Amino acid sequence: MSQRTNAPYKDQVHSDGITIEYEGHDTPRKGQDYSHNPKTEDQPATSPMGTLTQNGLFAKAVDNYKKGKNQP
Repeated sequence: MSQRTNAPYKDQVHSDGITIEYEGHDTPRKGQDYSHNPKTEDQPATSPMGTLTQNGLFAKAVDNYKKGKNQP
């Protein structure tokens, strides 16, 4: 989670010091299509090749924690 002033994501730690709001990764830009805004789309869990994206890996880690398979 980047907290620098010009970070591309609006991630934040809430005032309780425990809760993290994580925006996640953007979908890839589509070449030179400047009208495409990745901020308006959710990144899918898998890439077109079927591999997990960064958001997919994060969601999998959360699910495994909920099932008792992983530590936080």
